[in-house]
Amino acid sequence: MAERYCTKQDLKKKARLWLKAALKYAPSYRKIAFRIQNSALLVIDIQKFFTLPESPAYIPATEPIISNIINLIGRFRKERRPVLFSYYAVGKNEAPTMRLFWSKVLSPSDPLAALDIRLPVLKEDIVIRKPSYSLFSKRAVKAVLKQTVTEQVVICGVMTDLCCDTAAREAFLNGYTPFVVADATASTTEDLHLSALKTAAHGYALIVLTESLL
Repeated sequence: MAERYCTKQDLKKKARLWLKAALKYAPSYRKIAFRIQNSALLVIDIQKFFTLPESPAYIPATEPIISNIINLIGRFRKERRPVLFSYYAVGKNEAPTMRLFWSKVLSPSDPLAALDIRLPVLKEDIVIRKPSYSLFSKRAVKAVLKQTVTEQVVICGVMTDLCCDTAAREAFLNGYTPFVVADATASTTEDLHLSALKTAAHGYALIVLTESLL
């Protein structure tokens, strides 16, 4: 059962605590400045499967973070920097290990696979379907980042410990500096969310708050 571990009212306070806890695991010499002119925004799996209360995979913590995600999208659009959206859905002959690990996988034809209607997605935006946790396995992602001279990626969405964490690791391994936004990511429990932030801070990402990027 997913936890409602934060609300719109206490998100800011909790996020500061998450940031403080995560930064304990980051070396003090690691000081990397955010440069939006060389950055891209990755909006991971903000889809009805995770954001609708009637969905079997509903994550209550998505509710307070969506406004932060929308603000990040607005900031990147203002600076004319790329915004990439992903959604999870498994085709008939795809991702056998996802079927092995989870009791049910989401079909591309399922209405719950669609992006949350609150996201300001434009016709020209890049929307990528992925059958598993990996985003960088899609050639379109690397192509867009290369074409737009991207050096840093900002990661928001769900789940912090699965798809967002995988994106951060893959970005790091592909030569991009990942920034994981603590108050614009969420998971099913606070323990999973915080442990992912701590692990990322230790080895392959910068943990930040939305306000520092706006």
